Amino acid sequence: MPSVLVTGGARRLGKAIALACARAGWDVAVHYHRSRREALETAGGIRALGRRAVVVKGDLRKVPDCRRVVREAKRRLGRLDALVNSAADFFPTPLPRVSERDWDRHLDLNLKGSFFCAQEAARVMRHGVIVQVLDANRAWKRYAAYGISKASAAAMVAVLRRSLSPRIRVQAVAPGHIRFPGGLNGIPAARIAAAVLGKLGRYRRSSTGTKARSRSPT
Repeated sequence: MPSVLVTGGARRLGKAIALACARAGWDVAVHYHRSRREALETAGGIRALGRRAVVVKGDLRKVPDCRRVVREAKRRLGRLDALVNSAADFFPTPLPRVSERDWDRHLDLNLKGSFFCAQEAARVMRHGVIVQVLDANRAWKRYAAYGISKASAAAMVAVLRRSLSPRIRVQAVAPGHIRFPGGLNGIPAARIAAAVLGKLGRYRRSSTGTKARSRSPT
């Protein structure tokens, strides 16, 4: 059976992606950094769907961890056919107050970590696919460092696609806002909806876990 590594697969959107892959018949390596309990819960949901699951810890801001996580996922699942770069940092950074630490936290994970995971995946996969999670809303002035990191990741996708084709397909998905339990970093839902034509994605629970559903503007 094909296998996929989902970075940031323990929680929120990454969890929804991991479970969706399992429903589609894939074995899944769930990467986490600090959310071990959530990673184990996600793995349990994947196994309940009849697929194999392993959890892999790593700090993807560190290049050696990027390489180890990819190789460990392949070793424990026996093969690696796809990588989904979902892990990301996201917190308010208005431009006048962006610090070097804020900048590094966003760029080191959202861009550097994604790049080196992709690089290592390309080394260990004979053929396959790499999917980069972007964001449909990259120009929030309240989230300057995050927006720049995601825009840079979009450019990275173009470079990876040209460099790795046709052996490995490189794609990107750019969801809009997903309404998670507890809100989205304190931003009122009404304010978010106004910025995206009045539509929010919905995050709902199912018998085997969670799903993130995107709602298209009508």
